[in-house]
Amino acid sequence: MDTTTAAETFPLTEQLTDWQSEVTVDFSNRQVKNIVLSGGISRNGHRYTEEALRDAVTKYDQKPVFLDHAANVSKPFDRSMRDLVGTVSQPRFVDGRIRGDVNVLKTEAGRTFLALMEGRSPAVGMSHVVLAQRGSNPQIVERIHDVVSVDAVVFPATTNGFHESDQSALPGSWEALIEQIDAQLPAAVASIVGEATLVRRLAVLDGVVLVEVRQPEETETKRYEFGWQVEQDRVKLDQHRELASTETIVERCQAVADAARERSSQTIATLRSELVTIIAERDQLRSQLQERSLETLLESAALPDFAVTNEFRDHLRSLPDGDARRRCLAERVDFVRRCQPRPIASTPRATPNIAADAAFIRSVRGQRISILG
Repeated sequence: MDTTTAAETFPLTEQLTDWQSEVTVDFSNRQVKNIVLSGGISRNGHRYTEEALRDAVTKYDQKPVFLDHAANVSKPFDRSMRDLVGTVSQPRFVDGRIRGDVNVLKTEAGRTFLALMEGRSPAVGMSHVVLAQRGSNPQIVERIHDVVSVDAVVFPATTNGFHESDQSALPGSWEALIEQIDAQLPAAVASIVGEATLVRRLAVLDGVVLVEVRQPEETETKRYEFGWQVEQDRVKLDQHRELASTETIVERCQAVADAARERSSQTIATLRSELVTIIAERDQLRSQLQERSLETLLESAALPDFAVTNEFRDHLRSLPDGDARRRCLAERVDFVRRCQPRPIASTPRATPNIAADAAFIRSVRGQRISILG
């Protein structure tokens, strides 16, 4: 039973161009024998341990062989029956490689494959699509968890050993999420039902993936639902259940969509309520900040108490910014300064005038002054 998590596995597509060495073709029995299915070294520097290859031998048994790769590399299980060549039989570990035979079907793809075998064209290669596990050294593949398919390809990308596909989805995209889900599905299904001849993703919904599964010697398929969530940029499959036979995929998709809409509506209502609270708190903080700034300006102006009335404070609050308040305060300070009484000041005369002084005193006392003196 394989319970591998998404953090341990990754999809890998590799091509081998020297697969034809020691290959024999039995046209009468529609069988191609001794094809190399997997080897030890990747063009990109990946190395498969011998233990990984030995343990993977049985995983190649009865796996489908197709012409060319899947049209969408992020969906390796989405294949057309028109491209089916046959199946792998008698896989074995020989001289550091996995070899096997291909039983060819009487299909158009099968006839094309046999014709390519007869021509021995160097432009034809064999490729496998597997779910692999790296070790502490990312260049080392320590285990092959499952084999998706074996593909015959034309004009392989390299003529020297393996080629690892560089066609991968962009990080953070919906396609990258689906790639991770597809990488985990075979192991997740195996942990529930054991061996399966068909594991097909039907739909990826909000937190749910629907899967179709067929077990060996079973004609009917079963459908399962797995929950998924993202933890530290990695998808993790969690709880699962088998869908009831009376529950159609359309009905389940509709139920999941309705539940997602309901959750979204509740989330929106909660966010709106939180937004109202945040706005009120913001306005309160702004008011407190404005009052604090106003008090600081008044303290710096050092106006007397009678000059700082409630009306004057309200006027300062109504002004648009700090500069306007400072100008208003400066005007008030200048006005208060000009309204203050000035002390009486006297200065001695430079030259005394006794006669003039006597005349002034008599005038103040109300005495008439004679014109004669």
